[in-house]
Amino acid sequence: MSPKASYSFACTLPQGSYVNYSFSDGITSTTIYYNNHCSSGIYVRVHVAAGSSCWLTPTGKSHAVFDAGVTSITEGC
Repeated sequence: MSPKASYSFACTLPQGSYVNYSFSDGITSTTIYYNNHCSSGIYVRVHVAAGSSCWLTPTGKSHAVFDAGVTSITEGC
């Protein structure tokens, strides 16, 4: 298992709030945990070894499962 990574991006609304992500890459899958304080969903790009995918992160606090090999998360799609 790779070391834990974390990312944080500023919300458009409300100003001063953030969406936070953390994950540790697994052998067969990667669970990304998020806490979205924004007033709406936020688009991020989840990068894996074989490419990337666009993900609309819902508001609130939860998690989502992706293929193994997640290398980073970037803001916007």
